[in-house]
Amino acid sequence: AQFTVGYPGEMELFFSRRIGIAGDGSAIPIKGGLRLSGKVGDATNVGLLHMQADEVAGVVAQTDFSVARVSQEFDNRSSLGFLVVNKEENGSLDGGPDHYNRTYALDGQLGLGDDALLSGFVAKTDTPGLNGDDMAYRLSATSDTEEWSFAGSVTHVGENFNPEVGFLRRKDYTRVGIFGLNRWRDPSWDNLLEMRPHIAFRGWWGGDGLYETGFWHVDNHWEWKSGFEIHTGVNFLHEGVRESFEFAPGFEVEAGEYDDEELQLVLITDDSQPLSMRMTAKIGGYFGGDRVQMTPAINYRVGETFNARLGWTFNELKRPGNPETLRVNVGSLRMTYSFSPQISLQALFQYNDASDVMAANLRFAWLTSADAGFYLVYNETRDEDVGMFTEKRREWILKFSHTFDLFN
Repeated sequence: AQFTVGYPGEMELFFSRRIGIAGDGSAIPIKGGLRLSGKVGDATNVGLLHMQADEVAGVVAQTDFSVARVSQEFDNRSSLGFLVVNKEENGSLDGGPDHYNRTYALDGQLGLGDDALLSGFVAKTDTPGLNGDDMAYRLSATSDTEEWSFAGSVTHVGENFNPEVGFLRRKDYTRVGIFGLNRWRDPSWDNLLEMRPHIAFRGWWGGDGLYETGFWHVDNHWEWKSGFEIHTGVNFLHEGVRESFEFAPGFEVEAGEYDDEELQLVLITDDSQPLSMRMTAKIGGYFGGDRVQMTPAINYRVGETFNARLGWTFNELKRPGNPETLRVNVGSLRMTYSFSPQISLQALFQYNDASDVMAANLRFAWLTSADAGFYLVYNETRDEDVGMFTEKRREWILKFSHTFDLFN
């Protein structure tokens, strides 16, 4: 979180997985590095990082990564900070000049009274061969009271904005988002605790003016005093497709604009109980076709010692003019066992029947403080190309971090 600037899941100006992983997902050896993060005084956050990835013949040159982050906290949730990310390739695969990429960003937030908050950032990248239209910005405003919540935001990403050590879900767009929610309680209700009617919109427009994606969500959450909830919503979807594509063999989406509607229903039982469940269903249109998506999940816990979550996502898709039906199942099992507040073992297993891929992740942690200590991680992936019981990819990761006061 020390180096986080951007909008998680959509645009992150520094994304640590860019270090040590090639564009095709293969691992790149790390020669070494150093990370220093913490506070100077009570209100100044500092983060410094330098890593060097080794050369992989025919894939990538030896590369240095450097990150500097400083942010200053002020009263009433306000802050101001900057971020610099530098990537230097020491040599070129094609014999040309060394490649570099740099990202500069200024970010901040301003608290207004007890309820309102303004936040945003502006960023610029520097990449050889990409000149002009290389900036991005985001501005958002939120207000939260006991009865009402409002939010609005605008984001813009230039065509040549290129954070190579960051994450960018899409390029060359302007995004607008709005949200409004009311919390409604009435003492005369016997068993019903609260209703939360709300509306939300997210829209993306490309640099050429195409309305790429639109999402209107109209919903009401019904929460009972027992902890049971029902969400009854409807979504209005828009997609602008520039070029035809296949989301699965034989299932093509042609270029054009698509407007669809879908029903969204959610059931949630009391999650304070040892055994609870959640079920989400989406039924409606999808790129001019039909989709049914069911996402059940079961949670089980034993005090603060053990918890587990078994989840499954089922998708059934149909295309106009195609008699075939595509069905895809994705399952996951997540478990955590805490031997003590400092020592824990986590496991995650995932399976996708569309590609017949199974993945496992095990992590043992022995913490000496909130975010420092000893970590041992094991990852394994298997798929149909090599057989269910044949090794596809296996890796061990050992990490140790220690927090100390540099000035005392």
